[in-house]
Amino acid sequence: MKFILYIVLFITSYKAMAESYYTDNVLETNVPILMKKYYVPGMVVGILEEGKVAKYYYFGYSDLTTKQKVNKHTAFNLGSISKSVTAWGVMKLVEKGKIELDTPIQNYITRWQIPSSPYNPSGVTVRRLLNHTSGLSQHAVPQYELNENVPSIEVSLSESANLGGEKVRLIYEPGEKWSYSGGGYTLLQLLIEEITGLPFSTYMEKEILHPLGMFNSSFEPNLELLEKLAKSYDRNGQETGRLKFAATGSAGLQSTPQDLAIFANAALTLSNNLVAGRGVLKPQTVSTMTSISSNAKLPDGKLAHRNYGLGYFVTSKKPLFFGHGGDNRGWHSRFIVYPKTKNGIVILTNSSNGFWMAENLNCLLAKVLSDDNGEKCV
Repeated sequence: MKFILYIVLFITSYKAMAESYYTDNVLETNVPILMKKYYVPGMVVGILEEGKVAKYYYFGYSDLTTKQKVNKHTAFNLGSISKSVTAWGVMKLVEKGKIELDTPIQNYITRWQIPSSPYNPSGVTVRRLLNHTSGLSQHAVPQYELNENVPSIEVSLSESANLGGEKVRLIYEPGEKWSYSGGGYTLLQLLIEEITGLPFSTYMEKEILHPLGMFNSSFEPNLELLEKLAKSYDRNGQETGRLKFAATGSAGLQSTPQDLAIFANAALTLSNNLVAGRGVLKPQTVSTMTSISSNAKLPDGKLAHRNYGLGYFVTSKKPLFFGHGGDNRGWHSRFIVYPKTKNGIVILTNSSNGFWMAENLNCLLAKVLSDDNGEKCV
């Protein structure tokens, strides 16, 4: 029996070493080439193995002018990953009985109302806002330059901005189809403020970020964090100015690779003492959030165009994973977790072209991280 155990341990150890070597080789060989190809100045990759961070890889520069290299202290804007974290804030209120998922949002808010339209606003429920079937517009939220005044949440919902924003309004019957709405998450940000009586960033820090151990993350332009923030670069590799947001719950979270890894792992149960939700949310709540079985079905019974839970993208084909990505001008980040193996990856870049780099790396590493055969890399 002991001999068999030794053999199993040897095989397991050998497999882990082989996978680590493969990952090292893929990243160290391909990242420098891809960074040059896509004009990406800096990048951090974190590999998660069985719910633990196996290794961080740091590439390039956080500031091309000063030649400051990316390191473990470098902070990034996480773009729409903010939505996943905001969803935790909303679900915390659900668990406390302060709100209900299938109640119309207009029952909870007084500071802004959904504009009149041919569609029924009572169908815009908390659940549909979380899973992007509310029928609301505004894919990208308004963004503001440093020299511009940032309006209130209510004003940002009602007007467009000069960087691709649009007014939030009903453009489909609620529940009719899946349509990504950054404005919908701004409405959830407003919901949190009205229910709690606290500024959104204060509530999120108190109830979600700090309890999870994310002490280097903030929805507010935190001066200490901003000092660590990398410079951002556009598609041509030119430095861009930092953007500001009223819709921080949709796109404004600043964070570090270590904190993003904490958040990614928080949705996994690793042991009896380390369950999904980490005591911030209940395991069954997190399971609902990372499932498409009951969250993205349309009236005809079919799944929505994009598989989405409550704040998470969720796949229905191999390799199975859940996670989220985020893009703002000069930034791309993402996290992906493979529940079968409890492995995953976090990627943070300071470039508008970071998406394409991350796509390449996901494809190259998916098989070893997920232990599933998915689509072939092109």
